[in-house]
Amino acid sequence: MLDEILFFQLRIFRLFCDRVKVSSVEGNKIFERYGIWKYIEDTYDVMHLNSDENAFSDVLEILKAKGADI
Repeated sequence: MLDEILFFQLRIFRLFCDRVKVSSVEGNKIFERYGIWKYIEDTYDVMHLNSDENAFSDVLEILKAKGADI
């Protein structure tokens, strides 16, 4: 199961970096700073049932709610 979560996190992370136009280093800093890695892990059971696009939208909403400048 851990491999599935990591694979899902990576897909959402790569989508995030591509869409927001940030490097993987900067994207990781953002995910770390705002707890996105943990969020995806904690909500995997529900998140992976939806599309990657929906998961990406959720991540953006969380970042905006937490005041991230994206």
